Order: sequence, then C-alpha cells, then structure tokens
Amino acid sequence: MGKTGGIIFAAVLAVGTAFSAAVETIPVPRYSMDTWGWWKRCGEVHNLLMKNKGTYYDAVFVGDSITHFWERAVDADGNGPYADLQRKFKILNLGFAGDRTENILWRFRCAGQLDGYKAKVFMLMIGTNNFNSTPCRPEDVKDGIVEIISDIRAKHPESKILLLPVFVHGKAGSKPSAASRHMVLNEKCLPDLADGKTVFYQDINRQFLASDGTIPDGLLCDGLHLTTHGYSIWRDAVLPFLRENKVSQRNE
Repeated sequence: MGKTGGIIFAAVLAVGTAFSAAVETIPVPRYSMDTWGWWKRCGEVHNLLMKNKGTYYDAVFVGDSITHFWERAVDADGNGPYADLQRKFKILNLGFAGDRTENILWRFRCAGQLDGYKAKVFMLMIGTNNFNSTPCRPEDVKDGIVEIISDIRAKHPESKILLLPVFVHGKAGSKPSAASRHMVLNEKCLPDLADGKTVFYQDINRQFLASDGTIPDGLLCDGLHLTTHGYSIWRDAVLPFLRENKVSQRNE
C-alpha cells in the first residue's frame, strides 16, 4: 500500500473505530470550500519546514484565519503589528483560514506540521469555525483543543503553550452574550486546561472591548476578523509572555 493509500486507510479506520467521538477530535483535512487556498498553504508550509529544518522558533502561532491573517497586518512599508513582532521574535505562523479543531489535528498528524523544529512557545487560538459551521457543544470544542494540546506536548514537551479564547465578534456597539457557545467555552471550559507550568490560559477579550463591554468601532473589519488596530491590541496583550520566553537573539 502506498503512502497516500495508507493515510486514507488510517483516516477511515479512525472514523470507523471512533464513531462515537466528537467530530472536533477526529483529524480531517478540508475537502471542500477551499476559499483560502488551504491545500496550497499546506504545501508552502511543508516546503518552509523542510527548508528551515532544525530551526528554534520563539513562537509558533496555531489557529484559523484570525491567526493566518497576522500576515496581513503589515503595511506597504513593512510596518505594522506583525512586522513588529517579527523584528523581535522568530515566528512560525501555522494559522490556516477556515480551520476547525479537527483540521489542525490533521495538519499535525498527517502533514507533519509539528516536525523538524523546536519552539519555545505555541500560541493557540481555535474554535470560531467549529461554532460557525456545526451545531457543536462547547465541551466538544474543548475536547478537540485537548487533543491539539496533547499533540503539541507529545512532540514538544519542553515548549510552553499560550492558550487564548475564541475572540469576540459581532457588530460594533454590540455586547457579546455570556450565554453564547464561544463565551461558555472561554469562561467555563478553557480555564480548566491551564496547569500554570506548560499550559497557560490568557483571556484577552476584555482588552478588545470598550469600557462598557461592547465591541468598539475599528476593532473588526467584517464583524469577525481583526483590523490592524485589533492585531496591535493582540500584540500588546501577549508581548510580555513572549518576551519572558524568548530564545532568539533578535533585538527588542
């Protein structure tokens, strides 16, 4: 059986033997709605990892489009919050637009995106698309995140994991509902995953909101994705943690 056939067989076997498991915990690639060039990005990341094999990164960013689009938070002159972070830290961006927990698991287990490098910090933010595309429970998304954390710890036991909440989204002036599924995940499920030793949970949503708890103008460009200003807030929120765990010699 060839490599591709073996991967397909393993995927079918996993689904067949774990049919009772939450969808969020079963690794799958994105087969449809490849709006953002998901497979092309997989190839690009593979080539990057092969080219830079053995690299020790200060931080690996893991997530969906909100993480992916850090790469857009740079202006024509090469400035902006992402460029600022890149000047300070050696970063690998493993954000893939459209991803759910199960897609990250596939990238880790079948595409080798945890292999061939070392990292001081993994910054993880995932779950938005699970809620947007399926009628899942917060507990199911938590289970998927537990699997992702387990995979990271298995391949990178010395790394620290900075776990972030699903970010606020909605119209400017609206107030996130405490009863919404993503808020239940953020407040009831994710804090339990932090152990204060290797996994750290930092709820930065309050830093995105106005003093009255509403979503301010200028934070989101489409009700979901951050503007450059939003990425600046994110940068400032996690900067102390990244500085504390820096390994490269890049200048501050």
